[in-house]
Amino acid sequence: MKQRFLVLLPLILALATLPRLTSVNHLQNAPRTIWATNSKHQVRRLTHKERVQRRMERRRERADFSETTGALPDPRQIMDKLRYMAEGHVLYADGAAQHVIEDYLDAGGRSPTLAFELALRACAQKGDENEINSLLDLAEHAGMDRTQMLDSLLQDFSKIGQEKVAESLYEGMSPNPRRFGYLLQSAIKSKDIAGAWSWIKEHDKAGFTIEPGHFNSFIRLCVRKEGVARTERRFQELLELRFCPDDTSFGMLMDAYSKKGNVTACLRWLDKMEAFGLTPGSMHYGQILKACAKSPGKHSFEAERVVRSMRSHQISLTQVDRWHLLEAVGPERFKKACKSMGLCTKLPKLKSGLSQRPQRRKTGARSSN
Repeated sequence: MKQRFLVLLPLILALATLPRLTSVNHLQNAPRTIWATNSKHQVRRLTHKERVQRRMERRRERADFSETTGALPDPRQIMDKLRYMAEGHVLYADGAAQHVIEDYLDAGGRSPTLAFELALRACAQKGDENEINSLLDLAEHAGMDRTQMLDSLLQDFSKIGQEKVAESLYEGMSPNPRRFGYLLQSAIKSKDIAGAWSWIKEHDKAGFTIEPGHFNSFIRLCVRKEGVARTERRFQELLELRFCPDDTSFGMLMDAYSKKGNVTACLRWLDKMEAFGLTPGSMHYGQILKACAKSPGKHSFEAERVVRSMRSHQISLTQVDRWHLLEAVGPERFKKACKSMGLCTKLPKLKSGLSQRPQRRKTGARSSN
């Protein structure tokens, strides 16, 4: 019996340690895993920084950066190298992007447009205008549209807020509304109010209409950086330009004033919105009620008038609107106003009372009640 046990002991030990070793090796060697193990074989999630580093290491392994020139055997490796260069994670010699593109075309790559866009992005980050022009000439020789490549590159850098790179790319290009929008977007992304304002003026001089989306982004940036008073003056100046605001444009100013409890300014901009031909919605009336709730008892008449306007426009009150109305007029007047307008007279819980509710204890067992 003892002899049999000694014979089977190595097999038992091997079977006992096999799952742990295979799981650890799988976690350590998996190329796209989001887990890691320490010396005690404890599993933990990788942080965002560690995941980015591992991704860059895998991309560096697939793309050979020992030489800036020279043909690579696989077009996918060349594309990985172009992606890595476009992200700005490596310094390369002058003319390297053009040589890599030539290698990609010689290897029979199936996505030459994407390859040229990545190479142009890498050259633009480096600021090499001569290499950009040579790449554009090579793309044009390959049958691609030079202007379309520049527009795509300008759009990419405007999305990430590279204002200086976008302006350098725009030099020599003919103006059009789309390119002005890219430049305005790049200035807004980089939080450059002066630069964005200058591009808006250039927009108007060229006779183009500013898109509401770009304008609303600019107003939102001004509210955060300059305050609502300065933003209101800019808004008045922009109304004189070629600009067609929408309900969101007026709503951002009303929201900024509602946070300060300025009911007069909210009502003034509501009147301007209606004079401009736009119909107020639930959001705009709710902002006025929010401003009235900032000063309980002082703007009871305005709050009731806003609710009557909502009822006349067949706009239903949300629970938040009922909270603000109750805070603005008080319980007794709230019941009278709701009864006269055919609304539910049940008092909603105030937001301050909701925020001060005692939280339930997180215990495993349920209470006896």
